[in-house]
Amino acid sequence: MKSFYTFAFTAAGVVLGMLAGFAGKKKNKCRRWLTLVLVFGMAVCVSQAFVMAALNAAMANVSYAVFYISIDWLLYSVLGLCEDFTFQPPRRGVFKKVFFWYYIFDSILIATDIFTDIVYSVKAVESSGTIFYVSEFHLLYQIHLAASYIISFVIGIVLVSKLFKVSTIYWDKYILMLAGFVIVLILDALYVFSDRLIDYSVIGYALAGVLFYYDVDVYKPRVLLGKMFRGIADNECDAILLFDTDNNCIYINERAKQFFRIFDGELDRCYEAMEELLSKSHIDRTTDYYNIICATKIEGVKFHLDIEFHRLRRSGREIGYYYHIQDKTADIEALEKGKYLASHDSLTGLYNRDEFYHLVRKRLNEEKETEFCVVAADVKDFKLLNDVFGSHNGDVVLQKISDFLRGFFDDSAFVCRITGDRFCAFLRRDDFDEAALKRDVVKILDVNDINYPLSIQFGVYFIDDTELAVSQMIDRAFMAIAENKEDLRNRIFYYDSETKEKRYFEQRLTGDLLDSIAKGELKIFVQPQCTADGKIRGGEALVRWDHHSEGMLNPEKFIPLFERNGMISYIDRYIWEMAAKTLRKWKDSGFADRYLSVNISPRDFYFVDIYDEFHNLVKKYDIAPSQLKLEITETFMINDIDRKQFILDELHKDGFIIEMDDFGSGYSSLNLLKNLPVDVLKLDMGFLYKARDMDRCRKIIRIMIELAKELDMTVICEGVDDESQVHFLDSVGCDIYQGYYFSKPVPLSNFENLLDIPAKL
Repeated sequence: MKSFYTFAFTAAGVVLGMLAGFAGKKKNKCRRWLTLVLVFGMAVCVSQAFVMAALNAAMANVSYAVFYISIDWLLYSVLGLCEDFTFQPPRRGVFKKVFFWYYIFDSILIATDIFTDIVYSVKAVESSGTIFYVSEFHLLYQIHLAASYIISFVIGIVLVSKLFKVSTIYWDKYILMLAGFVIVLILDALYVFSDRLIDYSVIGYALAGVLFYYDVDVYKPRVLLGKMFRGIADNECDAILLFDTDNNCIYINERAKQFFRIFDGELDRCYEAMEELLSKSHIDRTTDYYNIICATKIEGVKFHLDIEFHRLRRSGREIGYYYHIQDKTADIEALEKGKYLASHDSLTGLYNRDEFYHLVRKRLNEEKETEFCVVAADVKDFKLLNDVFGSHNGDVVLQKISDFLRGFFDDSAFVCRITGDRFCAFLRRDDFDEAALKRDVVKILDVNDINYPLSIQFGVYFIDDTELAVSQMIDRAFMAIAENKEDLRNRIFYYDSETKEKRYFEQRLTGDLLDSIAKGELKIFVQPQCTADGKIRGGEALVRWDHHSEGMLNPEKFIPLFERNGMISYIDRYIWEMAAKTLRKWKDSGFADRYLSVNISPRDFYFVDIYDEFHNLVKKYDIAPSQLKLEITETFMINDIDRKQFILDELHKDGFIIEMDDFGSGYSSLNLLKNLPVDVLKLDMGFLYKARDMDRCRKIIRIMIELAKELDMTVICEGVDDESQVHFLDSVGCDIYQGYYFSKPVPLSNFENLLDIPAKL
């Protein structure tokens, strides 16, 4: 019996060693761990064979040490194999490191046990006249055994948890590995808790190693591959039919069954169905491969099919053939639709911008002697309409406008939707009829289910320069609308020399701004802010542009332009810097109690870090935050309210004084007043005194000042132009006055000369 087990263990080790050699040559993800499993499995078997063949206790002791150490690293390798094989995430990395270092320690203990006998000891036992060397376990071996069962439990969890995560098609793959592992555990447990002299569980290690090798290198790439290919074919969106050499259908996937209306048990119909499908196709049926696209009807539905035929051969002899059928109906229809969409707007059916540019340029090149024009159309306040009535009704409006434009202009015109609610038409100049357009456009001003006064404005550019880019021609037509946006009496506007000159003027200013700032052409003007008796308390910093070619420009000439294009932040930052620098000079001259108010544009919040900007200025010039007052307007808070309010709150906490300009001129002043940290209200007398009923106007002013006083706010009245206004405002409690009665805005140097004297000139 002893000789038999020695031979069996040796043979098992040889088999595992051979498999380890084969596995090491493979090029797959699990190669390294599988090879280690087989190598350590071989070591387990061979070392146990040496135990059987041991001639004395010392030889058996060494063999047992190799045996136990091999089991340690075999289990560690099985864990690594399972994690790679199941593609587990690396979350167990720390756990595996703990086992690695434990097994290093355990291996050292077992290796030194040859001399210490602290883990196990070897004794000779006689049975039926044969001497067996068996190991007696000590306390440290129990720890070794417990660690082995813990890592075995982890391996089992890895495999079982994977079963719950994958499709049943993969179950065989993981059950095979789990079965091999369970066999080893059962045999090992039976041996450990029995009185057997021979560790027959070693055969289980060999069997598990063979199963692991089969699972990784045979089952996975071959058996599983076949299952997956069949699953892929069954779920393939294309039809696949496979025939033998006698024209019998041996396989048809689910898509082919649906396509040909063939059910299980009706495979004999497949050949007839294919023959009928190919009957009108002129192809050479004797070739090994052909590919055709044909149109056919199946149960009254038209299909475009891409049919691919392959004849299968092995060793030069035919073994069958198959058809691969793709339904190209959607692709062909999409191609036709794509050609249309590539040149047309999907919502309105008009030409899109790119196609419009192409057609216009082509027409201009072909008809050089013809005069043309571009007509732009823009829906006034379309965004508001879209927000109030919904995008669906907005789309209805756009479609109605497109239908009108398509019908109004003749077939020789090109009409396109540029973007959003902007349309454009290109036509011969002689074909443009202004009177007819004014007359007929009213047909689209009423839209069902929308109680909204729809307004459409048209801009016309008579092309006088055919070399211009088409986009520039369109811009000029829309420019005519933009210049007259607030003209509600007319609908049609023309691009003319005045519009052109204004655009060129704005372009020049835009191009000159940064250079002018660098050269100091932007000047600070200050309008004094005084008490009723003319004592100057401070002033509002205003800007003038001493342009090198245009002369001195007032703010209305350039501020609206830079508000629109976002470059206002360059001007404001320059003025803020100059104001802070001036305040420092005043401080050094003994006028630290004077202040300057600077304006903050709503656009500044999108281009400048307001908080950092002002903090850096007061720190740089060592001035009090209260000297540099920050002036905002009601329109300042139209958008992004929460963010702006937060920044103003932080500035106010740090000592900056917040002024609200033009208070009362808007519709939401009181709503803003309850939320914003406003210290100063500025009332515009010019606005209020435009009222027809002056008595009502004075009552409103009195109430507004009383409100400010209740809120502990300072009141500045600007636009004070005569003595009667001063007397009235003084009687109702106004604190500070600003206006032409005291002084117009003056250059900074002139203002500094006024600091010691009454401001009235």
